[in-house]
Amino acid sequence: STGLLVIGTSSATTLNLSNFGDGTFQLAGAVTYAGALSPGAGSLYRIGGNATTLTLSATNALSGSNSVLIGSLTLNHRPSSIGGSPE
Repeated sequence: STGLLVIGTSSATTLNLSNFGDGTFQLAGAVTYAGALSPGAGSLYRIGGNATTLTLSATNALSGSNSVLIGSLTLNHRPSSIGGSPE
């Protein structure tokens, strides 16, 4: 059951994306998320969507050797290359 998990208020609550639906829900919302975030199914962070801007403010919000799906774009990367110098 793929779906969209929309956060309505800025939060620092720990979220494990694998715990929502079958682990393929995408995190979205026009808010700042400052909590710890764990990837969903397939070691994939699914973020953005619903025409909103989700700000991840925690240091190393995306970590480990996981992949990221942003909207409809899939990137395989090391998280330290987001917003910094590519490795």
